[in-house]
Amino acid sequence: MRYPLPPKDANGDYLNGMSRRLGHLFNFLGMQEKLIPYYFSSDPNHSPPFKLFNNVRVRANAESDWNASALGIRSDIIKVGTERILEDVVGPFALGLFKDTQEEGDTKGNGWKVMMRNDIYSTRAYMCLKYIPSASFGLEPEHLETNVVNWIETLDTSTGTFDRSLTESVLETVAFGAVGGEVLDWKCIE
Repeated sequence: MRYPLPPKDANGDYLNGMSRRLGHLFNFLGMQEKLIPYYFSSDPNHSPPFKLFNNVRVRANAESDWNASALGIRSDIIKVGTERILEDVVGPFALGLFKDTQEEGDTKGNGWKVMMRNDIYSTRAYMCLKYIPSASFGLEPEHLETNVVNWIETLDTSTGTFDRSLTESVLETVAFGAVGGEVLDWKCIE
């Protein structure tokens, strides 16, 4: 099991963050010596692994469009890229939830309220029916086509993941620290 812990202040106390309470629990139980580093991914600057998709084989840290045009993906969407689009989809929700955790004593939970208004969508349905790409991408202000959503899902995760709740995708983003600039210290128990 891996645990994402927020950074500590000068006194060794955990700063506000998604897993602050977990860090306090580990401290309370005297488990600090039992926590060892967990490496969430390989170092792309050191012998990066290969990725293979659409018969295109590249190093994990190399740029590639993965022959997306063969899937009918428009060149302007390819240029923006899967990571930026997916971050644009879940990022605003994740940032709202992250802000909720930063404001101790905040009972409004505005990020959570916005998330719950969109909880009726799967990630796929939200991307196809409600999401409009940020204007900064220079794309037409229209929902994503199914082939684009499938392309993003294939390069980001496993098949069927976008069929789960949008909220689940957002919470995964928050849990893995991909929002708010929070630097997480990944640990596991020895």
